[in-house]
Amino acid sequence: MWEQSAQRTIIDKAWYESLIHIFKFPVEHLYHLAPWSLFVIFLFKKDVRRKIWQNEFLKLLSLILIVNVPVYWLSPGYYPRYLFMLYPIIFILLAQGYFVSENERAKKILRYIFLGFAALMIIGAMVLPFLSLDLGFSILKGVIVVLLALISIGALIYLKQHKYVGFILVLLTFKLAFSWSGVPARLKSGRTFEYKTEAVALAKQTTDERLKLLRWSAINQQSAFYIQRERKEILWHTEGVWPDAYHLVAEKWIDKHNFEKLDSMTIKFGNRELYLVKTD
Repeated sequence: MWEQSAQRTIIDKAWYESLIHIFKFPVEHLYHLAPWSLFVIFLFKKDVRRKIWQNEFLKLLSLILIVNVPVYWLSPGYYPRYLFMLYPIIFILLAQGYFVSENERAKKILRYIFLGFAALMIIGAMVLPFLSLDLGFSILKGVIVVLLALISIGALIYLKQHKYVGFILVLLTFKLAFSWSGVPARLKSGRTFEYKTEAVALAKQTTDERLKLLRWSAINQQSAFYIQRERKEILWHTEGVWPDAYHLVAEKWIDKHNFEKLDSMTIKFGNRELYLVKTD
């Protein structure tokens, strides 16, 4: 129990890793929450914090953060996704800080900053569909994105009392443009695409044959998924070597069992190799 609890914490890591993490942690999450993290400037005011603390619901949310955040702040081996469940609480407190603040000058500057972000996102959304990404992007999708971008601009200009409507439309337009072009382009390049290509090729080699994963041969979920999808069956771990069957094995089993390498695939864990072998 203690061993599991101490993993990824300052107890399990070198002192310099812990020290770096203590300073890096807040900066990292300001980056992940950007641009909304800009609202944190209002929480530096004592009167804003006092007003938040006077609200019982907001006080409870603040206490949840105070209790939970130090656990991750003192854990150098954590991943930012561990705090996703706390992000809604952070957003609520940041928004409340903005609304209860009486610093109109800061609010005005922040509005201009967000308008600048909106302008950049609109330009990006209008340009992205027409970039040469070898995706066969249709003109219809490009026209839809441009029309949504123009509607967003109109909302920002004419709905002066409800600018949030325009900003929501900006986010929707950019998300749509990125989903139609950015995401597919990313899936067709880089290491992620290579993991998929190698896993699918290996699965096709073993179609209608038995394929097992020898014990202590690690494989990432992504590669396992593509193999299983292509073969339409579960890739099972096996404790021993099966006769007349293909096996995926780690490097250490090659010499021990005198396997002959037929093919290989790279897995996500440190770009290590898994080898395809066949037994008699």
